[in-house]
Amino acid sequence: MKTILLVEDDAIISETIGELLSMLGYRVLTANSGADAICLHADVGAEGRCESIELTIMDILMPNMSGLDAIRHITDAAPEAKFILISGLSLNGKEEDEHYASLKLLGYRGFLQKPFTISALAFMVRAALDT
Repeated sequence: MKTILLVEDDAIISETIGELLSMLGYRVLTANSGADAICLHADVGAEGRCESIELTIMDILMPNMSGLDAIRHITDAAPEAKFILISGLSLNGKEEDEHYASLKLLGYRGFLQKPFTISALAFMVRAALDT
């Protein structure tokens, strides 16, 4: 069973997406901040642990530390990490700008605008895990 870390500061959204991922057959870990996500990645990646986080779904806008900053910290220690970004805000074509292009080097696999359908989530997760 693949493990996905869901990083979302809104508890209701986190619970809903977590349930959808579980229904799709994934093991779900949750964090409500970028700092918590960094700690979870470090803990799961610690020597001797048999589990791993195959994919992180990260909200872009969170208090104290943005999802983008958290991704940079996580990939410093785990360059193989893969990420899907989520947000209630549209990227409005920004996905192709230099900022987001550089994220592809940091494990960026795609973007989902909230709200999204279970089929969009399933497709994006499967595609991210297969790359």
